[in-house]
Amino acid sequence: MIVLIVREAVVTIGDGGATAEAVRAAAGRLRDGGVGPRRDAVVELARLGDDHPDLRQDVAEAVCAFVREHPARDEHPSDGDSDPAGAEVRRAALAMLADRLRPVPDATGQDTARWGGIAVDLTGAVVDGVDFTDCRFDRAAFADCLFRGTTTFEGTRWAGDALFPRAVFSCDARFTGARFDGDAVFGRARFHGRARFDDARFDGLAWFGFGEEGIWEDEDGEDLDDTSPEGLGPTTVIPWNEPNEADPHWPDAYLMGEYQSWEEGGDGALFRGAASFRGARFRNAAWFWKVRFGAAAVFRGARFDSQVYLDQPAADLTDARAAATDREQRWPFGWTTVPADDGPARLTTDAAVAPYAHQLAAAEASVRLAGLRILDGLGDARPELRAEIVTTVCAYLRTPLPFPVGAADLDDGQRTELAVRRSAQELLTARLRPSDADRFWPDAELSLSGATLVGLDLSGCRLACADFTGTQFHGATRLDGVLFTRGALFRLPDGGGSATFHGPVLHDDADLGEEHLASSGPSRRHTARATLESLLAARPVP
Repeated sequence: MIVLIVREAVVTIGDGGATAEAVRAAAGRLRDGGVGPRRDAVVELARLGDDHPDLRQDVAEAVCAFVREHPARDEHPSDGDSDPAGAEVRRAALAMLADRLRPVPDATGQDTARWGGIAVDLTGAVVDGVDFTDCRFDRAAFADCLFRGTTTFEGTRWAGDALFPRAVFSCDARFTGARFDGDAVFGRARFHGRARFDDARFDGLAWFGFGEEGIWEDEDGEDLDDTSPEGLGPTTVIPWNEPNEADPHWPDAYLMGEYQSWEEGGDGALFRGAASFRGARFRNAAWFWKVRFGAAAVFRGARFDSQVYLDQPAADLTDARAAATDREQRWPFGWTTVPADDGPARLTTDAAVAPYAHQLAAAEASVRLAGLRILDGLGDARPELRAEIVTTVCAYLRTPLPFPVGAADLDDGQRTELAVRRSAQELLTARLRPSDADRFWPDAELSLSGATLVGLDLSGCRLACADFTGTQFHGATRLDGVLFTRGALFRLPDGGGSATFHGPVLHDDADLGEEHLASSGPSRRHTARATLESLLAARPVP
């Protein structure tokens, strides 16, 4: 057995012999030399894999190890790339691998990949403009991968799990017609361009929720350091270049058993541009809890066969279908299912909450503002809808803003967007003050993880609880005299996911309740106020 060490990556090659030695030598040449020798090494690896099927996985692992060496983690390529020859060869090596993973007709007319059953591990890699159209993977790991340029997985099929947790797509990402036979994991992935999953099929879990990976305390024989942030993460090094957001330092892992329900954990996937799941098929759970949609989120004609959590008001579910199941299905406020004679139930506008009809999904700010007023009136008139309305308004506030909120030169459209956001905040805060008994909505729960809030005024409010993990507070924030009967959360219980205050904070006489800190040892508690004060004390001096 030959073990090849390419910088920090370890690649085990074959069982020895001349061909394994040739793979080792070619892989070594990928590391050193100019463009010419490296190109020759790619050609040699391709030939060796073509001629020796038993070494194909070894060749794939050598290519992946070379690509993972990329030293730069900037979202946009720099003219001063320290290794331009390496960047060019990395693209050539991945193109070679993709070509071998695409199906071609065999003697029987069936389409099979030239190299079948190949697992790919590009964890932590920087990939420039990759095209894996129609490729066939066994299992593929792209965790913490930075995709620069348009990324294409159209028609791609995964026989095993497709792992994209915490990956960043700097431009458009195309998964049209992709087939995920195993689990598709996009926890806390960030899509900065358009994301297309039209006609994709998810046979396993479709996970777009939090990005932490569950691990056991004694995994790999190591004893983690009492669930400290240093022991569990964050470990990723892709810069957090999100408008209006300081890095919340979400953790990358958690100890198994600490998250007791789906409400826990960090932020979900982020879609800055339009997201389209038109005609997609979800045969297992479709999990979009804490996902942030910054633009249109189209699920027209999609089919859901199992559990669903999709509550964002931006979602368009026109002509979508939902099969009968005993698993929980949560839809955005204003959508409901109705039986259909020709198959699964249809998603349609819920007449029971008229005149609200998805106004918060509109592109026009005036329509969204009208929708907020409708929700305000519905909540006053129908107490049984208040919890759903609060959740809906919070989901709207979690929509990322694409422009700097504190800029002095905002245009009219941007100022209007800020006005609508403030109106959404005021809808909540005006209903949370017991001093106005006729308008008070008791026991409200605010789910504002990852939200961008501008000039939030919770002074004198009384509510049950609030999730402010990763929340960005801009302008002056007032928490004076607020009372949380069940506590406020300004970070995840065991570190990471911290809220950031970009302006002054008034918190005199605030009762923020207690945070329960889960751990593998005895439980412990401390006040949320102590967390808030520690966050404020840690802010850089302006």
